[in-house]
Amino acid sequence: MNPTVNSSNHAAIFSALVVLALSAVGITFLHMGVVANNLAIFAVAAFMATLVFFQYMDLKSEGKLIYWIIIIPFVLFGILVVLFIPDVCHFSPNFLRALE
Repeated sequence: MNPTVNSSNHAAIFSALVVLALSAVGITFLHMGVVANNLAIFAVAAFMATLVFFQYMDLKSEGKLIYWIIIIPFVLFGILVVLFIPDVCHFSPNFLRALE
């Protein structure tokens, strides 16, 4: 493995992370709704986390088991969020109006 290629790849990934972090800050200045704003920032953060996972944690070279270890908690978290939606809407009558 050529260390020059690897270090330039690290530099490119780091530069991309800096640009994405600045763009996440810039998203806050856009005049979007609260939900759209939060979703856009979360999407940028998820993409940044993916870059860090694959580049700096060397998950590219792992087997399929590591992907299941990553995917299953996200699926369970999604199910948990969906299960809490009725409680949040029930105990906060102005919840849907606040999202507009």
